[in-house]
Amino acid sequence: MKPIPTPGGMIPPHEASGQLHFAFAVSKEHLAAWEKHLIARGIAIESKVSWPLGGQSIYFRDPDNHLVELATPGIWEVY
Repeated sequence: MKPIPTPGGMIPPHEASGQLHFAFAVSKEHLAAWEKHLIARGIAIESKVSWPLGGQSIYFRDPDNHLVELATPGIWEVY
């Protein structure tokens, strides 16, 4: 797979076999603290996306190289 460009940033490549993608919901107020927490522990932020409805996502890899997303409300109309 290839990265997926969006107006707000790049979604890193992921697929359903081998490397997987999963997301955790977080509040907008806590996203910066989570980013700081991850960086302080040596976890690289692979990408950040600002979504058209106002949501934000940060992406990083877990030890098995799965793509992990922390997503705030405003990603989709229903979240």
